[in-house]
Amino acid sequence: MAVVARTNPQVTDAERDVILDTLQQNWRLNAEQAGFLVEVATSQQPSDLDGFRLADGFAQVSDYDERGQLVDALFAIAAADGGVNNDEIETIRGLANALVLTHERFIEAKLKATRPQ
Repeated sequence: MAVVARTNPQVTDAERDVILDTLQQNWRLNAEQAGFLVEVATSQQPSDLDGFRLADGFAQVSDYDERGQLVDALFAIAAADGGVNNDEIETIRGLANALVLTHERFIEAKLKATRPQ
């Protein structure tokens, strides 16, 4: 999630809030655990961190629906700062491929995030 938030030079408070909510709702972390994880993930990103290897690892231990929920969350994070830009879309596309999701599922998630409210 932080890989997508860090696509732009500055991680916004809105992006942090979406990550925090996602961790608490989808992965059932308490506020303290989620807050710590968000702080660490958004304040520092090692140069050797490979988001695509992490996505591949997640794909191996999750089911298709869980991977789809993650891509939904990635688009929500990207949209949190007011819109989804091309760099964010391409980052998420690569992660969705590593998560072994269909193109249709990727498009479904993209449309959810970019559809006018």
